[in-house]
Amino acid sequence: MDPEGRWAKRDTPINFRWHTADMLNFDGNAMWYVLEALVAGNPFRSLPFWIRALIMGVYNGVRCRSGPKWDIRRLQPLREDEENTPDSEGAVIPFRRPPQITKMSQGLRVLTKFLGAPPPARTPPGQRSRRRGNDPPVPETARVYIHGAVLAHRNTHRRAGAGVAFTDGKSTNVSLRLPGDWNQDSQSAEILAALVAVRAVRDDADLTLSISTQDYIKTSMNTHLHKWENKGWVGVKDRLPLQCLAAEIRARTGKTSFGVISVSVDDNMRAAKHLAIAGCESSTVAKIDLTAPLGYSSQGIALVGTRQKVFYRAIRFWTRG
Repeated sequence: MDPEGRWAKRDTPINFRWHTADMLNFDGNAMWYVLEALVAGNPFRSLPFWIRALIMGVYNGVRCRSGPKWDIRRLQPLREDEENTPDSEGAVIPFRRPPQITKMSQGLRVLTKFLGAPPPARTPPGQRSRRRGNDPPVPETARVYIHGAVLAHRNTHRRAGAGVAFTDGKSTNVSLRLPGDWNQDSQSAEILAALVAVRAVRDDADLTLSISTQDYIKTSMNTHLHKWENKGWVGVKDRLPLQCLAAEIRARTGKTSFGVISVSVDDNMRAAKHLAIAGCESSTVAKIDLTAPLGYSSQGIALVGTRQKVFYRAIRFWTRG
Protein backbone atom coordinates (compact mmCIF):
# COMPACT_ATOMS: atom_id res chain seq x y z
CA MET A 1 0.00 0.00 0.00
CA ASP A 2 2.98 2.27 0.41
CA PRO A 3 5.13 1.60 -2.66
CA GLU A 4 7.59 4.44 -2.11
CA GLY A 5 7.72 4.41 1.71
CA ARG A 6 6.15 7.82 2.10
CA TRP A 7 4.32 7.01 5.35
CA ALA A 8 7.64 6.57 7.15
CA LYS A 9 8.57 10.22 6.48
CA ARG A 10 5.51 11.98 7.85
CA ASP A 11 7.53 14.04 10.30
CA THR A 12 9.54 15.67 7.49
CA PRO A 13 8.26 18.65 5.43
CA ILE A 14 6.24 17.56 2.44
CA ASN A 15 7.53 18.67 -0.97
CA PHE A 16 5.16 17.59 -3.71
CA ARG A 17 6.15 17.39 -7.37
CA TRP A 18 3.17 17.38 -9.66
CA HIS A 19 3.18 16.20 -13.27
CA THR A 20 0.62 16.28 -16.05
CA ALA A 21 0.41 12.50 -16.06
CA ASP A 22 -0.83 12.47 -12.45
CA MET A 23 -3.68 14.82 -13.42
CA LEU A 24 -4.88 12.31 -15.98
CA ASN A 25 -4.41 9.28 -13.69
CA PHE A 26 -6.30 10.20 -10.53
CA ASP A 27 -6.34 6.62 -9.11
CA GLY A 28 -2.52 6.45 -9.24
CA ASN A 29 -0.03 8.62 -7.40
CA ALA A 30 -2.53 11.48 -7.13
CA MET A 31 -4.50 9.46 -4.57
CA TRP A 32 -1.35 9.14 -2.46
CA TYR A 33 -0.94 12.91 -2.58
CA VAL A 34 -4.44 13.40 -1.18
CA LEU A 35 -3.98 10.86 1.62
CA GLU A 36 -0.56 12.20 2.50
CA ALA A 37 -1.88 15.77 2.72
CA LEU A 38 -4.71 14.74 5.03
CA VAL A 39 -2.43 12.81 7.39
CA ALA A 40 0.20 15.57 7.46
CA GLY A 41 -2.23 17.94 9.21
CA ASN A 42 -2.22 20.60 6.46
CA PRO A 43 -4.91 19.27 4.16
CA PHE A 44 -5.49 22.33 1.98
CA ARG A 45 -2.17 24.04 1.28
CA SER A 46 -0.38 20.78 0.54
CA LEU A 47 -2.89 19.61 -2.04
CA PRO A 48 -2.03 19.88 -5.74
CA PHE A 49 -3.18 22.97 -7.57
CA TRP A 50 -5.93 21.37 -9.59
CA ILE A 51 -7.50 19.73 -6.52
CA ARG A 52 -7.47 23.04 -4.66
CA ALA A 53 -9.10 24.69 -7.68
CA LEU A 54 -11.75 21.96 -7.76
CA ILE A 55 -12.57 22.40 -4.06
CA MET A 56 -12.73 26.19 -4.32
CA GLY A 57 -14.85 25.96 -7.45
CA VAL A 58 -17.43 23.83 -5.69
CA TYR A 59 -17.34 26.09 -2.60
CA ASN A 60 -17.74 29.29 -4.60
CA GLY A 61 -20.44 27.72 -6.70
CA VAL A 62 -22.47 26.94 -3.60
CA ARG A 63 -22.03 30.51 -2.37
CA CYS A 64 -23.13 32.00 -5.69
CA ARG A 65 -26.15 29.75 -5.88
CA SER A 66 -27.25 30.44 -2.31
CA GLY A 67 -27.03 34.25 -2.57
CA PRO A 68 -27.58 35.60 -6.09
CA LYS A 69 -26.62 39.22 -6.57
CA TRP A 70 -29.08 39.79 -9.42
CA ASP A 71 -32.62 38.54 -9.80
CA ILE A 72 -34.46 38.90 -13.10
CA ARG A 73 -37.78 39.23 -11.22
CA ARG A 74 -36.55 42.29 -9.33
CA LEU A 75 -36.88 45.82 -10.72
CA GLN A 76 -33.47 47.17 -11.66
CA PRO A 77 -32.50 50.85 -12.16
CA LEU A 78 -31.93 52.13 -15.66
CA ARG A 79 -28.43 51.83 -17.00
CA GLU A 80 -26.46 54.89 -17.99
CA ASP A 81 -26.71 54.14 -21.70
CA GLU A 82 -30.50 53.82 -21.46
CA GLU A 83 -30.82 57.13 -19.63
CA ASN A 84 -28.70 58.99 -22.16
CA THR A 85 -30.51 57.65 -25.22
CA PRO A 86 -31.38 60.64 -27.43
CA ASP A 87 -35.09 61.31 -27.75
CA SER A 88 -36.74 61.71 -31.12
CA GLU A 89 -38.00 65.13 -32.11
CA GLY A 90 -41.55 65.76 -30.96
CA ALA A 91 -41.50 63.07 -28.27
CA VAL A 92 -42.96 63.96 -24.87
CA ILE A 93 -40.75 62.78 -22.00
CA PRO A 94 -42.27 62.82 -18.48
CA PHE A 95 -40.37 64.22 -15.54
CA ARG A 96 -38.52 61.43 -13.76
CA ARG A 97 -38.60 61.91 -10.04
CA PRO A 98 -35.47 60.77 -8.16
CA PRO A 99 -35.76 57.37 -6.48
CA GLN A 100 -37.52 57.36 -3.13
CA ILE A 101 -35.58 56.84 0.08
CA THR A 102 -36.26 53.32 1.38
CA LYS A 103 -33.55 53.08 4.08
CA MET A 104 -32.71 55.36 6.96
CA SER A 105 -29.07 55.52 5.88
CA GLN A 106 -30.08 57.01 2.52
CA GLY A 107 -31.67 59.99 4.25
CA LEU A 108 -28.59 61.00 6.24
CA ARG A 109 -27.13 64.28 4.96
CA VAL A 110 -24.21 66.31 6.26
CA LEU A 111 -22.86 69.84 5.82
CA THR A 112 -26.34 71.31 5.92
CA LYS A 113 -26.18 75.07 6.27
CA PHE A 114 -28.90 77.54 7.26
CA LEU A 115 -28.10 81.24 7.26
CA GLY A 116 -30.17 82.50 10.16
CA ALA A 117 -33.84 81.50 10.11
CA PRO A 118 -35.18 79.28 7.29
CA PRO A 119 -36.66 81.17 4.33
CA PRO A 120 -40.40 81.84 4.49
CA ALA A 121 -42.68 79.26 2.93
CA ARG A 122 -43.81 80.25 -0.54
CA THR A 123 -47.15 78.84 -1.63
CA PRO A 124 -47.13 77.41 -5.17
CA PRO A 125 -49.20 79.40 -7.71
CA GLY A 126 -51.79 76.67 -8.08
CA GLN A 127 -52.62 76.60 -4.37
CA ARG A 128 -52.94 80.39 -4.29
CA SER A 129 -55.40 80.33 -7.20
CA ARG A 130 -57.59 77.67 -5.55
CA ARG A 131 -58.21 79.96 -2.59
CA ARG A 132 -60.14 82.45 -4.73
CA GLY A 133 -63.87 81.93 -5.18
CA ASN A 134 -64.06 82.77 -8.90
CA ASP A 135 -61.67 80.10 -10.11
CA PRO A 136 -61.80 79.38 -13.84
CA PRO A 137 -62.31 75.80 -15.03
CA VAL A 138 -59.19 73.74 -14.55
CA PRO A 139 -57.64 72.86 -17.92
CA GLU A 140 -56.73 69.26 -18.46
CA THR A 141 -53.42 70.01 -20.13
CA ALA A 142 -51.24 73.04 -20.75
CA ARG A 143 -48.44 73.35 -23.29
CA VAL A 144 -45.90 76.15 -22.96
CA TYR A 145 -43.07 76.88 -25.38
CA ILE A 146 -39.83 78.22 -23.90
CA HIS A 147 -36.62 79.43 -25.50
CA GLY A 148 -33.39 81.17 -24.54
CA ALA A 149 -31.30 83.51 -26.68
CA VAL A 150 -28.04 85.45 -26.33
CA LEU A 151 -27.20 88.79 -27.91
CA ALA A 152 -23.53 89.79 -28.05
CA HIS A 153 -22.25 92.83 -29.93
CA ARG A 154 -18.63 93.65 -30.48
CA ASN A 155 -18.41 96.54 -28.03
CA THR A 156 -21.10 95.51 -25.51
CA HIS A 157 -21.53 92.83 -22.91
CA ARG A 158 -23.45 89.64 -23.53
CA ARG A 159 -27.17 89.81 -22.93
CA ALA A 160 -29.38 86.78 -22.47
CA GLY A 161 -33.14 86.75 -22.83
CA ALA A 162 -35.90 84.26 -22.09
CA GLY A 163 -39.11 83.80 -24.07
CA VAL A 164 -42.28 82.04 -22.89
CA ALA A 165 -45.15 81.46 -25.35
CA PHE A 166 -48.51 80.14 -24.13
CA THR A 167 -50.98 78.32 -26.38
CA ASP A 168 -54.19 78.67 -24.35
CA GLY A 169 -54.99 82.11 -25.79
CA LYS A 170 -55.61 83.60 -22.33
CA SER A 171 -52.18 83.92 -20.76
CA THR A 172 -49.86 86.70 -21.86
CA ASN A 173 -46.58 85.76 -23.47
CA VAL A 174 -43.51 86.70 -21.46
CA SER A 175 -40.24 88.24 -22.63
CA LEU A 176 -37.54 88.73 -19.99
CA ARG A 177 -33.94 89.83 -19.81
CA LEU A 178 -31.74 87.89 -17.43
CA PRO A 179 -30.46 89.64 -14.28
CA GLY A 180 -26.87 90.80 -14.26
CA ASP A 181 -25.74 88.27 -11.63
CA TRP A 182 -26.90 85.33 -13.77
CA ASN A 183 -24.78 83.57 -16.37
CA GLN A 184 -25.49 85.28 -19.68
CA ASP A 185 -25.95 82.23 -21.89
CA SER A 186 -28.79 80.37 -23.56
CA GLN A 187 -28.88 77.60 -20.96
CA SER A 188 -29.47 80.01 -18.08
CA ALA A 189 -32.10 81.79 -20.15
CA GLU A 190 -33.88 78.50 -20.77
CA ILE A 191 -33.89 77.79 -17.03
CA LEU A 192 -35.49 81.18 -16.37
CA ALA A 193 -38.13 80.57 -19.04
CA ALA A 194 -38.97 77.17 -17.56
CA LEU A 195 -39.22 78.64 -14.06
CA VAL A 196 -41.61 81.36 -15.24
CA ALA A 197 -43.73 78.82 -17.13
CA VAL A 198 -44.03 76.43 -14.19
CA ARG A 199 -45.08 79.22 -11.84
CA ALA A 200 -47.63 80.62 -14.30
CA VAL A 201 -49.55 77.36 -14.84
CA ARG A 202 -51.83 75.89 -12.19
CA ASP A 203 -50.12 73.10 -10.30
CA ASP A 204 -53.03 70.66 -10.79
CA ALA A 205 -52.89 70.85 -14.61
CA ASP A 206 -50.73 68.56 -16.71
CA LEU A 207 -47.93 70.74 -18.03
CA THR A 208 -45.79 70.09 -21.10
CA LEU A 209 -42.71 72.26 -21.50
CA SER A 210 -41.81 72.41 -25.18
CA ILE A 211 -38.10 73.09 -25.44
CA SER A 212 -35.70 73.40 -28.34
CA THR A 213 -33.42 70.64 -29.54
CA GLN A 214 -30.85 71.78 -27.00
CA ASP A 215 -32.94 69.93 -24.33
CA TYR A 216 -30.76 71.22 -21.47
CA ILE A 217 -33.74 71.39 -19.10
CA LYS A 218 -34.82 67.81 -19.76
CA THR A 219 -31.31 66.45 -19.28
CA SER A 220 -30.80 68.38 -16.06
CA MET A 221 -34.09 67.35 -14.48
CA ASN A 222 -34.24 63.72 -15.66
CA THR A 223 -30.60 62.65 -15.70
CA HIS A 224 -28.43 64.80 -13.44
CA LEU A 225 -30.83 65.95 -10.72
CA HIS A 226 -30.37 62.99 -8.36
CA LYS A 227 -26.58 63.13 -8.66
CA TRP A 228 -26.46 66.89 -8.13
CA GLU A 229 -28.63 66.67 -5.02
CA ASN A 230 -26.48 63.94 -3.50
CA LYS A 231 -23.41 66.12 -4.04
CA GLY A 232 -25.07 69.15 -2.47
CA TRP A 233 -25.12 71.08 -5.77
CA VAL A 234 -21.43 71.87 -5.26
CA GLY A 235 -19.75 72.93 -8.49
CA VAL A 236 -23.00 72.88 -10.51
CA LYS A 237 -23.52 75.75 -12.91
CA ASP A 238 -26.71 77.75 -12.26
CA ARG A 239 -27.09 75.98 -8.94
CA LEU A 240 -29.77 78.20 -7.40
CA PRO A 241 -32.05 78.48 -10.47
CA LEU A 242 -31.91 74.73 -11.11
CA GLN A 243 -32.56 73.95 -7.46
CA CYS A 244 -35.56 76.28 -7.46
CA LEU A 245 -36.89 74.81 -10.72
CA ALA A 246 -36.64 71.24 -9.40
CA ALA A 247 -38.53 72.21 -6.24
CA GLU A 248 -41.27 73.95 -8.24
CA ILE A 249 -41.78 70.90 -10.46
CA ARG A 250 -41.96 68.59 -7.45
CA ALA A 251 -44.50 70.84 -5.75
CA ARG A 252 -46.93 70.40 -8.66
CA THR A 253 -49.72 67.86 -8.30
CA GLY A 254 -50.17 67.54 -12.05
CA LYS A 255 -47.83 65.76 -14.40
CA THR A 256 -44.88 67.62 -15.89
CA SER A 257 -43.39 66.54 -19.21
CA PHE A 258 -40.79 67.81 -21.65
CA GLY A 259 -41.25 67.97 -25.40
CA VAL A 260 -38.35 68.47 -27.80
CA ILE A 261 -39.38 70.55 -30.82
CA SER A 262 -37.25 72.22 -33.47
CA VAL A 263 -37.59 75.95 -34.05
CA SER A 264 -37.78 75.55 -37.81
CA VAL A 265 -40.90 73.36 -37.83
CA ASP A 266 -43.17 74.93 -35.20
CA ASP A 267 -44.71 78.40 -35.21
CA ASN A 268 -45.10 78.54 -31.43
CA MET A 269 -41.43 77.73 -30.93
CA ARG A 270 -40.52 80.47 -33.39
CA ALA A 271 -42.68 82.86 -31.39
CA ALA A 272 -40.82 81.87 -28.21
CA LYS A 273 -37.53 82.51 -30.00
CA HIS A 274 -38.62 86.00 -31.06
CA LEU A 275 -39.70 86.71 -27.48
CA ALA A 276 -36.29 85.62 -26.22
CA ILE A 277 -34.53 87.91 -28.71
CA ALA A 278 -36.79 90.77 -27.62
CA GLY A 279 -35.80 90.05 -24.04
CA CYS A 280 -32.14 90.41 -24.95
CA GLU A 281 -32.81 93.85 -26.43
CA SER A 282 -34.90 95.00 -23.47
CA SER A 283 -33.47 97.71 -21.23
CA THR A 284 -35.28 96.41 -18.12
CA VAL A 285 -33.71 93.57 -16.17
CA ALA A 286 -36.06 90.98 -14.71
CA LYS A 287 -36.35 90.48 -10.96
CA ILE A 288 -36.59 86.78 -10.13
CA ASP A 289 -37.46 85.29 -6.75
CA LEU A 290 -35.43 82.11 -6.26
CA THR A 291 -37.14 81.12 -3.01
CA ALA A 292 -38.13 77.48 -3.42
CA PRO A 293 -41.19 75.89 -1.78
CA LEU A 294 -40.23 74.39 1.57
CA GLY A 295 -40.12 70.64 1.78
CA TYR A 296 -39.25 70.06 -1.89
CA SER A 297 -35.54 70.89 -1.86
CA SER A 298 -32.79 68.91 -0.13
CA GLN A 299 -30.00 70.49 1.90
CA GLY A 300 -26.45 69.26 2.39
CA ILE A 301 -24.69 66.20 0.97
CA ALA A 302 -25.75 62.58 1.12
CA LEU A 303 -23.57 60.73 3.62
CA VAL A 304 -23.87 57.30 2.00
CA GLY A 305 -22.29 56.71 -1.40
CA THR A 306 -20.42 60.03 -1.66
CA ARG A 307 -16.69 60.22 -2.28
CA GLN A 308 -14.34 61.98 0.06
CA LYS A 309 -13.28 64.55 -2.52
CA VAL A 310 -16.88 65.78 -2.74
CA PHE A 311 -16.82 66.65 0.96
CA TYR A 312 -13.51 68.49 0.49
CA ARG A 313 -14.98 70.54 -2.33
CA ALA A 314 -18.08 71.29 -0.29
CA ILE A 315 -16.04 72.49 2.69
CA ARG A 316 -13.97 74.76 0.47
CA PHE A 317 -17.12 76.03 -1.22
CA TRP A 318 -18.91 76.92 2.02
CA THR A 319 -15.74 78.39 3.56
CA ARG A 320 -15.14 80.59 0.56
CA GLY A 321 -18.81 81.56 0.41
